[in-house]
Amino acid sequence: MTAELAIGAVTEARASWVPMICIALGQVLMSFNVSSLPVALGGMVASFDVPPTTIATGYAGVVVEGMGAGHVPADAAPILGDIAAKIPVVLASRAMPGPVFTQTYGYPGSEIDLIARHLTPAGYLSGLKARLLLALFLRSGKKPGTAAQAFAPYQ
Repeated sequence: MTAELAIGAVTEARASWVPMICIALGQVLMSFNVSSLPVALGGMVASFDVPPTTIATGYAGVVVEGMGAGHVPADAAPILGDIAAKIPVVLASRAMPGPVFTQTYGYPGSEIDLIARHLTPAGYLSGLKARLLLALFLRSGKKPGTAAQAFAPYQ
């Protein structure tokens, strides 16, 4: 079925805003170098024979996608703690539909241990969403030490 137009009628094509939004979000992410790291930092440190904090050099923030409810191997916990002492580190879960726990498990590498090492829980946000929020937060000019405030509504 075709629409009939009067002679001389002018129509405008409607363009989608999605490409512009994608470009804008990409520019936000590029303006502040926020990394998303797997939990296998111990292997990276051993493979490259570098101090753990060298891995985070050059980044304004890091989002770690932990296993399950936000857990990492015990040997990665002190490394992440050292990085969190320098830049904001957000702990997200690899399990998309679930939140990061905050007070359930207490073993080394668990969420209680990582929060005590000053990692910020992402709550219900996935790693990708946490990365975007952290980049927007850092772009806003607020102090990096207050990044937990940006994630408070998602707990």
